[in-house]
Amino acid sequence: ITVSFLTVLVVSTVSAQTEKPAEENQTMRTLLSEVRQLRKTMQTTGLNAYRGQLILERMRLANEQVEKMAQKLETARDEVEKIERTIPSFEEKAKVMETVLQQETDIANRAKLEFEIKQHKQQTERYKVLLTRAREREQQLSTDLRASQTRLSELENRLDLLEREIENEIERLRSESKRPR
Repeated sequence: ITVSFLTVLVVSTVSAQTEKPAEENQTMRTLLSEVRQLRKTMQTTGLNAYRGQLILERMRLANEQVEKMAQKLETARDEVEKIERTIPSFEEKAKVMETVLQQETDIANRAKLEFEIKQHKQQTERYKVLLTRAREREQQLSTDLRASQTRLSELENRLDLLEREIENEIERLRSESKRPR
């Protein structure tokens, strides 16, 4: 009995020693795999943080540009309205002066009125040119504002996409950590 017990003990010791390296190899491979996954996750996290900061900075700049463009557009619209209100008053003054001119009999006063009417008409034409330019500027600013808003919207979409990528990565890591090894 003692010999058979020793034989069993030697056989079991030898088989346990041969099983240990296999278990250790599997453990090492598992640890190595986890370290690689952790390194990859850290790199991805760092890259996503950098991308996020970059997008946020661009969004801040784009938002400032949109605000400035909106202010410029508002100023241009105010200018257009001011000119639009000015032109009729010059035209009305010219009409009143023409009415007065028709009734004026004094040659000196007539000449003076004719000169003032001519100046009012020239001033009206200058304001019409200014109005055309102001409307063109308003239109250009409006176009530029829409382009800036589009760029801002694109950046917001990129940030949303990055956020979804991060959420997907987190979900993937959670599901991997729940899997038995």
